[in-house]
Amino acid sequence: MKNFGQRVFPWWIAVFCLLVSCAGPAPKPKLDIDAAQVSQLRQQGDAEFAKMHWRGWKNAAGYYQEALSKRDEAELRQRLFGVYILLSLRESELQYRNDSWLLLAEGLLPRVPPEPFLVYLAVAREKMRNISLPRSGYSLSGAPELEKKPLPRETGSLLSHYLYLQFLRLITTRDTTEKYIREEKDFLSLHGDSNLSVFMRLYTPQEKDEKLAAFPDFAEMYMLRGDGHSSGKKYQAALADYQRAAESMPVLYKARNAMAAICYSLEEYAQALLYYGQSLEIVPLEPTALFGRAICLSELRRYDESDRALHVMIEKQSFYHGEANYYLAKNCYYRNRPEETRSYLNLAAAYIPDSPELNMLSGLLYLDRGQPGPAAIDFRKVLEQQPQQAEAWYFLGQAALQKKKFREARSHFQSAIENFRRELGEFDAKLAEMKIKEESDPYQRNYYLKRQRQRSAYAREAIERLAPLRQIFKKPPLPGLRELLIDLSASPPGQ
Repeated sequence: MKNFGQRVFPWWIAVFCLLVSCAGPAPKPKLDIDAAQVSQLRQQGDAEFAKMHWRGWKNAAGYYQEALSKRDEAELRQRLFGVYILLSLRESELQYRNDSWLLLAEGLLPRVPPEPFLVYLAVAREKMRNISLPRSGYSLSGAPELEKKPLPRETGSLLSHYLYLQFLRLITTRDTTEKYIREEKDFLSLHGDSNLSVFMRLYTPQEKDEKLAAFPDFAEMYMLRGDGHSSGKKYQAALADYQRAAESMPVLYKARNAMAAICYSLEEYAQALLYYGQSLEIVPLEPTALFGRAICLSELRRYDESDRALHVMIEKQSFYHGEANYYLAKNCYYRNRPEETRSYLNLAAAYIPDSPELNMLSGLLYLDRGQPGPAAIDFRKVLEQQPQQAEAWYFLGQAALQKKKFREARSHFQSAIENFRRELGEFDAKLAEMKIKEESDPYQRNYYLKRQRQRSAYAREAIERLAPLRQIFKKPPLPGLRELLIDLSASPPGQ
């Protein structure tokens, strides 16, 4: 056996050496190719995150997600979680309901430290829950869950301070309201130039331009600059800014609504209809866009489509029901459907009883139906709110004529003549003012030309109404009527 062992041992040595030689050199640590990519993605994400606005955070989320797919790191998870929270908060500030960011954050929650990330998530949830879609901003009702888990005050970090402000904003006790005001002042003094303060302070036109030069995809600032241009009637510039805002932040339906509002005010109803449709693609039940779409269809005389849009709005929304029923009544009136008109007017009056437009339409319907008494009541309601409304005085005079009260009718028509003259003068003064500005903005020029045509239509309609009064009131004639008819027949000044 000993000799056998001595003979076999060299054979095992030979086998071992052969295996080693076949295996090649000992494996060296594999170069981590992904490490460089992860580092680059993190840096790109950090650069986008540092912009501190929606588009930057959206881009950062993409980079962080890709980096995390290559290497699961605690720091990356926390950064990505924070981005999701900020995206949700910003969209809530802009009244856009979107829980997709919160769902992504919830998915990461088991993989990040519970404090303070659990509270951040609760803040974002509460802020979204408190979005009030009508005009009043946040309908704050307190946040008992947040009150049980207060967020510690941290002002050393820009983000921590900002998130602390968001927390305070949702707690509605008197103490925290006053504290919020103080903290916001502190935040602005420390970080007033940060993009996080975009909705906390006013910006001069120069500051807006500088911000957008530094951050060309800052949708929120484009929106603010567009608002400034719009209020200054620089419609071309405003529309361009709103368009850039919508391109940088596709979910920003408010930019589409703002473009639609400008087009509606310029009587570009078809274009306004297009923008309202884009808003509804983002938020199918957005109240302003639903109502705007319906009234654009009405102005375009597409009454059946307008009716359908208004019925959808009434069925699925709790907002603007008075206005919706008024437009249903108006659509029916133009199609000579008096019973339906009265039915919708009654529904509208339950919501907006003091609306001058509603009472004017109601009075006209009564007058058309030979009911001068109720018509006069409605016209007087209009004049209580708009005492210089020429048409209301004129139709009040017509109601008095139907009742054979000629002295009363004369008094009302005299008031109508005075106010028609005033309105004509204001019309011509406005046209003269627009003539000076219309060359600078093609939208203003188009509107100016439309208003010129409207002035001519206004004059023709006024002549048709007032000319017969010369026969009714011959002795004595109505003072100023002849002169007003001459002025109405003349060309506007400057033409």
